Amino acid sequence: MALSAVRAIAAAGINASLAAPSLTETILPVEDLILHVENGATSSTVTLVDGGVSPAGGLGASQTIVVGASAKMFIAVNPALVAPATGLITVTFSNATTITGEWLSR
Repeated sequence: MALSAVRAIAAAGINASLAAPSLTETILPVEDLILHVENGATSSTVTLVDGGVSPAGGLGASQTIVVGASAKMFIAVNPALVAPATGLITVTFSNATTITGEWLSR
């Protein structure tokens, strides 16, 4: 699993550059991180994995987003999802066949 790259959105704008994701992506936490996804014919689930723990020591609560068939979404990624052990944020995809995406920041 390779570390995903983030593209900065310039003031003049940028063209979309979507690609099929791995089933598990890792990303450095950056300010204003956005996951842009576009889906094909079947629904897909994107899970933002909470790498932390609660104050009581339990696992953090991951955020699950359903991306409907033929849907296009921009998902804000909270930098607090970083895993303390790795310093990275993990995102999983239920399938990598019909969904494409890109990482953006402002």
